[in-house]
Amino acid sequence: MICVGFLIISSIVMREKYMERKCVFMILLSVVAFLSSCEKKIEGVIVDPFGKGVENAEVEILGSTFKSKANSKGEFGVDYVPGEIIVRFTKKGFTSHQVSLNIRQKYSYPLDTLVMYPMPKDRRLYYMGKDGLIPLTLMKGVSEKRNNYGWTTT
Repeated sequence: MICVGFLIISSIVMREKYMERKCVFMILLSVVAFLSSCEKKIEGVIVDPFGKGVENAEVEILGSTFKSKANSKGEFGVDYVPGEIIVRFTKKGFTSHQVSLNIRQKYSYPLDTLVMYPMPKDRRLYYMGKDGLIPLTLMKGVSEKRNNYGWTTT
Protein backbone atom coordinates (compact mmCIF):
# COMPACT_ATOMS: atom_id res chain seq x y z
CA MET A 1 0.00 0.00 0.00
CA ILE A 2 2.81 2.35 0.88
CA CYS A 3 4.50 1.55 -2.44
CA VAL A 4 1.32 2.40 -4.38
CA GLY A 5 0.99 5.74 -2.52
CA PHE A 6 4.64 6.51 -3.20
CA LEU A 7 4.18 5.75 -6.91
CA ILE A 8 1.11 7.98 -7.11
CA ILE A 9 2.85 10.88 -5.31
CA SER A 10 6.02 10.53 -7.41
CA SER A 11 4.01 10.46 -10.66
CA ILE A 12 2.15 13.64 -9.61
CA VAL A 13 5.43 15.39 -8.75
CA MET A 14 6.99 14.30 -12.07
CA ARG A 15 3.91 15.46 -13.98
CA GLU A 16 4.10 18.88 -12.29
CA LYS A 17 7.81 19.19 -13.15
CA TYR A 18 7.04 18.18 -16.75
CA MET A 19 4.25 20.76 -16.97
CA GLU A 20 6.53 23.38 -15.40
CA ARG A 21 9.25 22.66 -17.96
CA LYS A 22 6.70 22.72 -20.77
CA CYS A 23 5.44 26.15 -19.59
CA VAL A 24 8.99 27.53 -19.40
CA PHE A 25 9.72 26.16 -22.87
CA MET A 26 6.53 27.72 -24.29
CA ILE A 27 7.37 31.09 -22.71
CA LEU A 28 10.89 31.01 -24.15
CA LEU A 29 9.53 30.01 -27.55
CA SER A 30 7.07 32.94 -27.44
CA VAL A 31 9.83 35.42 -26.57
CA VAL A 32 12.02 34.16 -29.42
CA ALA A 33 9.11 34.38 -31.87
CA PHE A 34 8.32 37.93 -30.73
CA LEU A 35 11.92 39.11 -31.05
CA SER A 36 12.33 37.57 -34.49
CA SER A 37 9.10 39.19 -35.67
CA CYS A 38 10.28 42.71 -34.76
CA GLU A 39 10.82 44.54 -38.01
CA LYS A 40 14.41 45.52 -38.60
CA LYS A 41 14.41 48.42 -41.02
CA ILE A 42 16.21 51.59 -41.94
CA GLU A 43 14.09 54.26 -40.25
CA GLY A 44 14.04 58.03 -40.21
CA VAL A 45 12.21 61.28 -40.79
CA ILE A 46 12.14 63.52 -43.88
CA VAL A 47 11.29 67.18 -43.29
CA ASP A 48 11.25 70.48 -45.18
CA PRO A 49 13.38 73.45 -44.02
CA PHE A 50 10.73 74.39 -41.45
CA GLY A 51 10.58 70.94 -39.87
CA LYS A 52 7.28 69.91 -41.46
CA GLY A 53 7.16 66.26 -42.61
CA VAL A 54 7.48 65.67 -46.35
CA GLU A 55 4.53 63.36 -46.96
CA ASN A 56 4.82 60.69 -49.68
CA ALA A 57 8.56 61.19 -50.18
CA GLU A 58 9.82 57.99 -51.78
CA VAL A 59 12.57 55.97 -50.10
CA GLU A 60 14.24 53.17 -52.01
CA ILE A 61 17.23 50.90 -51.68
CA LEU A 62 19.04 51.10 -55.03
CA GLY A 63 19.64 47.76 -56.74
CA SER A 64 16.76 46.09 -54.88
CA THR A 65 12.98 46.02 -54.77
CA PHE A 66 12.81 47.54 -51.28
CA LYS A 67 10.78 50.77 -51.33
CA SER A 68 8.71 52.83 -48.94
CA LYS A 69 6.92 56.20 -48.66
CA ALA A 70 7.00 58.70 -45.82
CA ASN A 71 3.80 59.24 -43.85
CA SER A 72 2.22 62.64 -43.10
CA LYS A 73 4.83 63.27 -40.38
CA GLY A 74 7.67 62.41 -42.78
CA GLU A 75 8.42 59.14 -40.96
CA PHE A 76 9.51 56.12 -42.98
CA GLY A 77 10.82 52.58 -42.56
CA VAL A 78 12.27 50.54 -45.41
CA ASP A 79 13.40 46.92 -45.35
CA TYR A 80 16.93 46.06 -46.49
CA VAL A 81 19.53 43.35 -46.88
CA PRO A 82 22.81 43.96 -44.98
CA GLY A 83 25.84 45.03 -47.00
CA GLU A 84 26.92 48.13 -48.88
CA ILE A 85 23.70 49.89 -49.83
CA ILE A 86 22.58 53.24 -51.18
CA VAL A 87 19.31 54.73 -49.97
CA ARG A 88 17.70 57.28 -52.33
CA PHE A 89 15.11 59.86 -51.25
CA THR A 90 12.95 61.57 -53.89
CA LYS A 91 9.79 63.62 -54.24
CA LYS A 92 8.68 65.67 -57.21
CA GLY A 93 9.24 69.36 -56.52
CA PHE A 94 11.96 68.72 -53.90
CA THR A 95 15.70 68.13 -53.91
CA SER A 96 16.70 64.47 -53.99
CA HIS A 97 19.29 62.85 -51.73
CA GLN A 98 21.32 59.65 -51.51
CA VAL A 99 22.90 58.09 -48.43
CA SER A 100 25.55 55.35 -48.61
CA LEU A 101 25.57 52.81 -45.80
CA ASN A 102 27.63 49.75 -44.94
CA ILE A 103 25.58 47.61 -42.58
CA ARG A 104 26.99 44.23 -41.54
CA GLN A 105 24.07 42.81 -39.54
CA LYS A 106 20.34 43.19 -39.89
CA TYR A 107 18.96 45.44 -37.17
CA SER A 108 16.87 48.61 -36.89
CA TYR A 109 19.07 51.35 -38.32
CA PRO A 110 18.05 54.93 -37.43
CA LEU A 111 19.07 57.67 -39.88
CA ASP A 112 19.55 61.33 -39.01
CA THR A 113 16.68 63.63 -39.96
CA LEU A 114 16.88 64.41 -43.67
CA VAL A 115 15.95 67.88 -44.96
CA MET A 116 14.51 68.10 -48.49
CA TYR A 117 14.30 71.58 -50.00
CA PRO A 118 11.50 72.59 -52.36
CA MET A 119 12.59 73.31 -55.94
CA PRO A 120 11.28 76.27 -57.98
CA LYS A 121 8.87 75.46 -60.80
CA ASP A 122 10.48 77.96 -63.17
CA ARG A 123 13.64 80.02 -63.60
CA ARG A 124 12.54 83.03 -61.55
CA LEU A 125 14.14 84.08 -58.29
CA TYR A 126 12.54 82.81 -55.09
CA TYR A 127 13.06 83.18 -51.38
CA MET A 128 12.07 80.83 -48.57
CA GLY A 129 8.98 82.05 -46.77
CA LYS A 130 7.15 80.37 -43.93
CA ASP A 131 4.77 78.81 -46.48
CA GLY A 132 7.50 77.61 -48.85
CA LEU A 133 9.04 79.21 -51.92
CA ILE A 134 7.81 82.70 -52.70
CA PRO A 135 8.70 84.36 -56.03
CA LEU A 136 10.56 87.65 -55.91
CA THR A 137 8.94 90.53 -57.69
CA LEU A 138 11.37 92.65 -59.59
CA MET A 139 11.64 96.27 -58.63
CA LYS A 140 11.74 99.05 -61.18
CA GLY A 141 15.14 99.18 -62.85
CA VAL A 142 15.93 95.48 -62.39
CA SER A 143 15.87 93.22 -65.41
CA GLU A 144 15.82 89.47 -65.60
CA LYS A 145 18.94 89.41 -67.77
CA ARG A 146 21.75 87.40 -66.34
CA ASN A 147 25.43 87.79 -67.05
CA ASN A 148 28.39 85.71 -65.89
CA TYR A 149 28.42 87.45 -62.51
CA GLY A 150 24.76 87.23 -61.59
CA TRP A 151 21.66 89.34 -62.09
CA THR A 152 22.08 92.74 -63.69
CA THR A 153 20.25 96.00 -63.24
CA THR A 154 19.36 98.31 -66.11
